Order: sequence, then C-alpha cells, then structure tokens
Amino acid sequence: MRLDLDGDGTATIKESLGSILQSIQTAPAQQESEQLPPLTVTFDDADVVWLAGYCHMLSAMAEMVLAYDWEDQFERTAHLFYPKVDSPYEFLEAEGPGPFMGFGVQNILDLLAWIHTINYEVTGADRMKSALAHMETVIALSRRNWELIEAETDDDQEWVPNPNQTAALPGLQVARGVVTGWHEFLEEVEAILQGKKLIPFWRGIVPAGSDFPTNPKLGINVRRVFTEPTRFDFVLWLQGTGLLPYLEEGDIIDSAEWQEMMSRFQGQFFNFALWFN
Repeated sequence: MRLDLDGDGTATIKESLGSILQSIQTAPAQQESEQLPPLTVTFDDADVVWLAGYCHMLSAMAEMVLAYDWEDQFERTAHLFYPKVDSPYEFLEAEGPGPFMGFGVQNILDLLAWIHTINYEVTGADRMKSALAHMETVIALSRRNWELIEAETDDDQEWVPNPNQTAALPGLQVARGVVTGWHEFLEEVEAILQGKKLIPFWRGIVPAGSDFPTNPKLGINVRRVFTEPTRFDFVLWLQGTGLLPYLEEGDIIDSAEWQEMMSRFQGQFFNFALWFN
C-alpha cells in the first residue's frame, strides 16, 4: 500500500505504508532499501475498539475545524500548500506552492500572513460540544481497548500488544510502565475535559530562572473552551488576554507529576499516543 505524497505521479518505496510506519516507530527505520519485510497483522476484538476510538478522534478534529470560519485565511495563504486555490488573490497562484514544492523568499510574508489570520470567528458552537463528546468517547474506548488487550493470552502478530506479546511492527514493544503511564494519562485528560482540573496559565507571574511561569491561582478550564467557544485569536491566546473567558481558580495540574508520568514513555510519548490513540 503506497501513497503518492509528493504528487509526482509515482509512489516510491519511501511512500509505502510500511515505510511510513517504520518512520514513527522507536526502532531505526530502514527506508533506503527497495524491499520492506511483509507487514502482517492479525486483528482481533481489541483492534475493533481501537479503530472505533480513532474514528471518534478524527471526528473530534473535524468538528473543531468546522466550528470556526477560516475562509479568509485559506484564501490568503492556501497557495503555500496547494497548487490551485479558488481565491480572489489570483496573483498569488503564479508563485506556486511554497514549503512543499519550493520555498521562496516572498513566502516568508505568506507565513506571517498565515499566523496573522489565525483569528477565527465561531460559526458552529454546537460542533465544539460535539468534538468534546467525541474526545470523551475516545477515552472510554481506550480504556475498554486495554481491558481487551490485557485479557489476551495469545501472541499472534498483534497490532497493539500487551507487555507479554509481540507487536506486528518490528522493533516495537510495550513495557508495563508504558501501560501504567497511559492509564495515568487518560485519567489526567479526562479530568481536564471534565473541567475538574485546570491547565497552567503562564501570565500574572514573573518567571524564576528557566522555569516555565505558572500562575499559582488561575488556570485554564479546557471544558469551557468547548462548551462556551469564543473567537480564536492565536496571538491573543498566546499572549493570554484572549483566554480571559476561561480563566478560573481551581485544581491546576501539577507539572512535576505530569513530567513523572511522561517519563514512563522514555521520550517516546508522541509515538505511543499516535499508536494507542
């Protein structure tokens, strides 16, 4: 299975599914060879739940995109990524795509415009609530997924193995500490989505040395971002004033505990999260 990622009309070995999976696994990828070992997976009940969780995650992402109006940004900057854009700024198309097909000096201005136009008005507030429901479902399905995985006693080309099994993808292994860390992560994310825990807010305190500034009293209620969506202005959110509607006092997640939880993944949290969903 191959994907013509660069659109040149030819799907090479480096654009194969096996090569892409190798590139995100913890073992060193061997993409230079024109022959990849066959990838065979024996899917089971746990993988059905896994796929359902991924469907809900993708649905959440789609709902979040559709909740805001980003047409203006698309018309002004989409030529950075696509060769043909329906836009009133036809002169931009003559320069061709930027980063993916060749980056020109003038594209620096386009990147600035892209950042400047991350300022979206809410046009579908209900979609944000739907996205929240999808994300909460992902957590429930992930827990069910691991119940089924842990109950398995066979070892047959597993998509997501338990610590006593072997993964179908070569070089991948799931240690017990990783499973423990994943369950801890699910608990933290669930508490954040439920509004029971707040994420740190970085304004209102002078940084001490190299430590990331964290306001000891005010935190960000992520749940309200979904239930009470407002205009998303990236620069003002980064600056902090755009987050005013979501600031409140409460139980703020502890950065030391979070770092300890992340340490269970030995620097590979993103890879495991992408794999586990």
